[in-house]
Amino acid sequence: MKLTLTLLISFISYLLLSSGFAVGAETSQSNPNVVRIAVDEWPPYETESAEHFGGVLRIITESFAHNGLKVKYGWMPWKRCLIVAERGEWDGAAVSQRTREREDNFFFSESIMTVKKVFFHLKTVDFDWHSYEDLGDFRIGIPRGNVFGKKFQEARKSEKLDIEEVATQFEQNFKKLHAGRIQLFPAEMEAGYDYLRKHYASEFDLFTHHPTPVQVVTYHLILSKKVEKNLKMKSLFDVGLRQLKKEGKDKRYLLDSIQGKYRKQ
Repeated sequence: MKLTLTLLISFISYLLLSSGFAVGAETSQSNPNVVRIAVDEWPPYETESAEHFGGVLRIITESFAHNGLKVKYGWMPWKRCLIVAERGEWDGAAVSQRTREREDNFFFSESIMTVKKVFFHLKTVDFDWHSYEDLGDFRIGIPRGNVFGKKFQEARKSEKLDIEEVATQFEQNFKKLHAGRIQLFPAEMEAGYDYLRKHYASEFDLFTHHPTPVQVVTYHLILSKKVEKNLKMKSLFDVGLRQLKKEGKDKRYLLDSIQGKYRKQ
């Protein structure tokens, strides 16, 4: 009986940790000098296996450090990041596009970076596009919950697009793209090529992208409106971020990420 209870407690603890909770961990309110940020894997910009956890998180860490604040990161799937940050269980999440829906629950920092999303496809696919009217003959794979802009959503609602949703961003979509089950996959350009270099090294030259962007977006740190200190934290973060930008460090850190300089040997 005692052994069964111990195993049950261990299993529950595992579930909590894998969902982004920590047994006995501090709450978002407990230490005013520590900012707790939920974050998902997004190489090359954010990854637990890299030095500084990648360029984006180096920017966030140093922007807060400018005002004497420390950052604690919790790694979990992006949907979970949004949930725990919205509830105030974590102070915020990194990083997010700005949407009207998210503005109801979060303070948005100034822009950390600008990213271009493009359509990836196989070189054997004869593809060119200038408007959403050009996409009707192509099956498009998208990760569930991702945002590709107002025009994309309008085209989707009007049933101009043939969409297939999947749970994971790169793994399933590039696999389907490679197999010919979809013809197009919209994704952040640098992150997409980073994935291909790691997982399709021998077949890297099979893939390409169209230069016309699906979307050009800015990404921001988001801080929960349910955490009392966060309006002040946003202001302090923005001050530090402006200083990094003045010194040109933000661009350098992001370029270092893209070039693989933070990869641990």
